[in-house]
Amino acid sequence: MPVEYLSKEAIAAHDRQRQLSKEAQRALISGLCTQLAGRKLCLDAGVGTGSVALPLIRAGVPLVGIDISRAMLAALRAKSDGRVPFPLVQGDVTRLPFRDWTFGAVLAANLFHLIPNWREAVAEIVRVLQPGGLLLVNFGGGEGTGQGGRILAKFREYLGGEYTLKGEAAGLQKVEDFDQCLVRYNATTLAPLEVRSRQAWTVEQAIDRLEHNVFAWPGGVDQTALHRAAATTRAWAREHLGPLDEPHLSERTITYRIYQIHNTARDADADGAITRGLG
Repeated sequence: MPVEYLSKEAIAAHDRQRQLSKEAQRALISGLCTQLAGRKLCLDAGVGTGSVALPLIRAGVPLVGIDISRAMLAALRAKSDGRVPFPLVQGDVTRLPFRDWTFGAVLAANLFHLIPNWREAVAEIVRVLQPGGLLLVNFGGGEGTGQGGRILAKFREYLGGEYTLKGEAAGLQKVEDFDQCLVRYNATTLAPLEVRSRQAWTVEQAIDRLEHNVFAWPGGVDQTALHRAAATTRAWAREHLGPLDEPHLSERTITYRIYQIHNTARDADADGAITRGLG
């Protein structure tokens, strides 16, 4: 996957899409802190602009962040007045530059659908987890329901093959496939962390986020195709949904599936799989 394919507009749209109500944000960070308590050093794999990591750092959770995009990491630093608020690494989750058993927990939000060889990323994450460590995964979703779902469906239709080829077909498709992958690591599925968020949004905001590649579709989608699909979606929305600036209320559930990993990647592979790391 190319390292840099996100514009500043796309990163801003990404952040707006991830925003939660104040109550939901407090509940999410509180829930994550409870899960991470006593786990010592944690890794945020695909840390992005720090929408989860920064509040966790402020809450006292020791973290390291890694992301393939320098632009995302620059946006994270900008949120911290240009400082590096905790250790950050620009790198590939399928080749983590850490020793075996470095972390007590790993967070991964909206990540695996972007990685064609996502099983390699899982193997690397498990390798750097301590035995008995936690893997907390947010697979995203929730955008395909209600009025927002209708907008997304139309945008996909007007965007055509660009989305199918560079978005949906990129990485992990089904949570069931992820669960099956973890069987080899003797993983236990624990009770999930679920947080409800109720927010207002407008049709224009929804289309704007799609126009600026809010889902960070791998390789990027041609900007001309995005703008064309957005314009056509706006025309459709005016006819079928009414004013683009009319507010709508929606509820969504943010879910982190929690897995406890009992075997390391090295234990699981008969040939002694990936054990590289930095000294």
